[in-house]
Amino acid sequence: MPTVTPIVVFLTTCWAAPTSDKPNVILIMADDLGHECLGAYGSKQYRTPNLDRLAADGVRFDYAFSAPLCTPTRVMLMTGRCNHRNYTLFAQYPKGERSFGEMMREAGYATAVVDKWQLGQKPGPNELGFDEWCLFNFGQLGSPGAKERYWHPAIGANGKTISTTERDYGPDIFLEYCQEFVRKNQDRPFLLYWAMGIPHAPYDATPDSRDPSVRNDLRMYPDMVAYMDKLVGRLVSTVDELGLAERTLIVFTGDNGTPHGIVSELGVRKIEGGKGSMRDAGTHAPFLARWKGTIPPGAACRELVTLCDVYPTLAELAGVDVSQQQVDGVSLLPWMKDQPGPSREWVFMSFKSQWARPNGRHDVSAWVRNHRWKLYNSGRLFDLELDPLEETPATGDEADAMKQKLQPIFAKLGATPDAMQKFRDTNVRTPGKKRK
Repeated sequence: MPTVTPIVVFLTTCWAAPTSDKPNVILIMADDLGHECLGAYGSKQYRTPNLDRLAADGVRFDYAFSAPLCTPTRVMLMTGRCNHRNYTLFAQYPKGERSFGEMMREAGYATAVVDKWQLGQKPGPNELGFDEWCLFNFGQLGSPGAKERYWHPAIGANGKTISTTERDYGPDIFLEYCQEFVRKNQDRPFLLYWAMGIPHAPYDATPDSRDPSVRNDLRMYPDMVAYMDKLVGRLVSTVDELGLAERTLIVFTGDNGTPHGIVSELGVRKIEGGKGSMRDAGTHAPFLARWKGTIPPGAACRELVTLCDVYPTLAELAGVDVSQQQVDGVSLLPWMKDQPGPSREWVFMSFKSQWARPNGRHDVSAWVRNHRWKLYNSGRLFDLELDPLEETPATGDEADAMKQKLQPIFAKLGATPDAMQKFRDTNVRTPGKKRK
């Protein structure tokens, strides 16, 4: 594997002075991984000992939700806002939207994004607040003949190509870059955002697979999950070996559900991957957090959360006031610390489909849900306790009462049928002024 030497880009911006008492943050997001794939959530099908240990050492959120696809989730995560407010097109970051990278850099953090971008070329990582980046398939960088993300990967770091061969495995290169970033910034607060590409297709064998030559075979998915877990474990070990465990919040989540065609067992249930669907199989994400000495170990939190909550959580950690911004999320720190916090009665999700139909329109849907009931903006209501696969809309007096309770939330959030129709027919939102 090639040696990765980080290329630091110094940017002229208004930085706050580094403050050593601010905690570090490592945010890891796996690609195409539903909650049902982790032992911490009850899976006995996949090998995830390192993530299970991360949950045992911290908190596991049992009701965490993402968007059903990668770009919509990345926009939610980085802006703290629901998709119907700012999402434009697949593989495009909405112009004028402040990212958590900008927020954390201005708060004095060293910042880096590693592995998967999928947010377009402009604005790029540096413009969105990341001092450093090491990404696959970004900026037309890559060795001659290099592929996208796994064997012989096409990778660039800070505008320079990382030379690779057929023997080089992309996730290992990204791990090495993450480790080096942590080592060199251990004496100042840092934000490392590792947007992992694994276990997304193509389903190639990993270096630990019995036959490393296998390519694009769905049966390799469990091997890829196991290798993803191994990578996370090695990064966590680096944090611990440097004595940073009590100064570092580590968060692990996923960008959407497991892909179609993959059937996972969770207890007595069989869950087919629902990537791209607004059903739970497409949006129920893993969410784990560890911060030694601050988050009590072994906790399971039943609070309702979405990935919009990451932005305000980072803001509270960094001491940034976002009360004047239109942020849909709330800080998760009280719940992580097992302290009193604002307990939600419901969470909301909106989603604009990846591709336009022949008439140029996009399918758009939204739902609002609590622990048991889930109402779509189409009017369909499901009782998730009795019908977790959402096969038959609920009826009866109890269902009618719940629909009346949840329906007004769409109007409250600007997600009425008329508003969503306008959003559906708009491909590119006119950028507003950048929020201060």
